[in-house]
Formats: sequence, structure tokens, C-alpha cells
Amino acid sequence: MYSVRAALFVLLCIGIFLLAILTGYYPLLVLSLPLILLISFSFIISPSIELDNLEVKRKIDTTRLIVGEEIKVEVLLKNNSEKTYFLEISDNIPPFVQVKNGTLRTFVMLNPGEEFKLGYTLRFPTRGHFDLGPLEVVLFDYLKIRFNKYSVGKPVTISVFPTFEDLKDFDIRPKRTGVWPGTITSKRSGQGTEFYGIREYIPGDEIRRINWKAYARLQRLVTNEFESERVTDVLIIVDTSGGEMLGAYASKMLEAEVNAAASLSWLFLKHGNRVGLIVHGRHRGWIKPYFGKKQFLRILHFLADVSLGGIISLDYLLKNLLPMILKPETQIILITPLLDRNILSVIHYALLNNYKILVLAPSIYYSMMDSQDKKEFLMGRILRLMKENIMLKVGKLCPIIEWNVNMSLNDVLKYSKRDIRLYSR
Repeated sequence: MYSVRAALFVLLCIGIFLLAILTGYYPLLVLSLPLILLISFSFIISPSIELDNLEVKRKIDTTRLIVGEEIKVEVLLKNNSEKTYFLEISDNIPPFVQVKNGTLRTFVMLNPGEEFKLGYTLRFPTRGHFDLGPLEVVLFDYLKIRFNKYSVGKPVTISVFPTFEDLKDFDIRPKRTGVWPGTITSKRSGQGTEFYGIREYIPGDEIRRINWKAYARLQRLVTNEFESERVTDVLIIVDTSGGEMLGAYASKMLEAEVNAAASLSWLFLKHGNRVGLIVHGRHRGWIKPYFGKKQFLRILHFLADVSLGGIISLDYLLKNLLPMILKPETQIILITPLLDRNILSVIHYALLNNYKILVLAPSIYYSMMDSQDKKEFLMGRILRLMKENIMLKVGKLCPIIEWNVNMSLNDVLKYSKRDIRLYSR
């Protein structure tokens, strides 16, 4: 391949030829001889390199990070040949990634056995899975007239996960619980904090569990019983349909839903529950309920690629998936903006199959109604009326929490009974 310098040399030769012909002064052609010799010489010394002689090592702080975090990248290039190369080095990164420190491109003269280090710091403002690399190496001849491009090394995949909050508590009361101790109150007596009832004292009962007030009234020893706290299965459903109605606010709504799913997953998993996930979007899919940190990592990887859209209806998707991945009488948390009236049929289906369901409904119309644009303000009011109408119908079927996405989810759950609209049966 030829460089810009080669093109300038050719244009200059053509200009000299044209000037000699137009003026009739042919000795001018002698001026083009050095340029022609340089271009011809570049054919003889055409640059080439064996890729095995270039060794690339890439050092990265971590390949897993949260949106907005930074990573340091170091690329070490070593010349294992016996030749000296004049190289232009550049690293490939996604176009939206921000370079905070360092540089991605530089020129270097690499002698035999010599190493060169390229370092920079990147900030990832968007979630997803992205490739860094391979390293692009451009080998020039000594005159920088001809060059060859090479891709050296393998790309490294960086996983950028959505942000999530460390939620304090989220009260759910499914009918089915497991046998292992947890934080979900069951309708059985055992170890817990919620009062269940009293029974006759049995020798060996803990003294601190004796109800002395009842003893004074009944004149016999009785023992307090508490509701046992167990683990359960939780299925989180993320519904991204209806984003076309939100315009520029659709991405903010989507991020709020994804962050809420990640936050709730972490809350239930750290308390020992099994958590599964269904995503209704352009890249739909599901994860069966399981427990542990590895499950949380699977959920984060899945949420990193969630995007708006959805060709198959959520109703059809759940009718085919729920019986396979979730037992009846366990908990479903549906995260939806309530922009699709078919959501009522989804809730009806879950209730008819004896699932416990709770709806978390993020709202974006608060931001739209704060806008100075009259069209956005009007659209916000229309969405508010539509959503309130659907919320009244949903509230007759199951508990629903409306969430202003400008607030943190922790605050919403903390004050849901008092400050946020909470409809329940």
C-alpha cells in the first residue's frame, strides 16, 4: 500500500510533466527523475514482516467492571527479529469509550530485541461486552512511501455491568419457601423475628422465649413462637416493551429497569434465595433460578446486553417459560413501565397458576413533565394518564409500586408505603 507521501510524489511528477508540455520546456522533466527514482526504489525495499517475530502482551487491571469505572491498559510490543522496523502502532477500542490518560497511537523505531510499551486509561460509560484489540501495526519503508498493515495479538473482551444498589430490604411473602434458613417469613413456627403465637411450655425451652405477661394472666408457663424465616425462589422479569413511546427518554427508562433488576438480584441472592431472570427485549432470554455469587455474575452478564424492543409478546413468552423454570406459589417480581395493556393478561396468567406477583413500575413522565419543551410536557401528561389507568387495574390484582426513576431504588422501597403509590389487593 502507498502512503500520502507517495500520492504527493506522483501528483508532483504529473504536474512537472504537464508544465513541461504546456511550456514546451522539456528540461523540466529532469526535476521529476529524483521522484521517479524514489518511487521505484520503494518497490525494491517493499516493507514486510513476519508476524511471529512480533510479540504482543496485554496487561489489564480487570476484564469486569461497572458502568462509569476506569481501567488501565498496557500493551507490550517486542521485536524478536534481527531487523529494525519503523512502525505506527494503534490499538482498537469501541468508538464511545473515553480515553482518560495516555494515547492509542504512536510511531516507534523498534530495534532487534527491543520492547515498547503503549499505556492508556479507558472509561466505559455504557454497559455491554466490548473487545479491546487486536493491535494494529503499520510497517513503513525508510522513505515512508509504502507500508503494510498487520493485526497483531488477540482481542480481549471487557464486560461492563450495569450499576446496582445495595438494597437494605424488600419484603416479599410467597406461599412456598425452602427448607434452608433465610429472611423470608413462612407460615410455620420456628426461628425468626415475626410473632407467630404461643404454646404450652416444654421443659428445655429457652427462658427468654417465655411469655411472662401471658403467665401472669393464665397462671401457667407459655412460650412464644415465631414465624420461621426461610429461603425461596424469586423470578425477576424485565419488560422493555413500549420504549418507542418515550423517544429520547427510552434509554433512561431502560437503564432504570436494568439497574433495578441487578439490585434486586443481589439483595435476594445475598440472603440465600434462588434467583432467576427473564428478559423481554430485543435480545430475549432467561436464566433458571439458582443461588450464589456465580448466579449473580450470570445475571450481570445477561443484563449487560439488554436492549429495547421485543417481537414476541411477553404473555406468549411467559406461558411457555414459567412452567419450566419456576414452581407455583413462589415469587415473581415484574419490572415494567406499564406501557403495554397486555401486561394485564400476563398478571392474570401468573395469578391463575398460583404464583405470587409484585409489580415494580418505573415512571419517566416526571422527567418529561419537568421539560421546557411543550411537546415533551404534553406527552408526559398523556403517559401519566395512561399509566394511572393501567395501575388502577393492576392494583386490583396484585401489589404494585410506582417508582420515580429520579429517586434511588433504596429510597423508593424504604418509603413505598408512605411516599410512593402502593396499590395492593
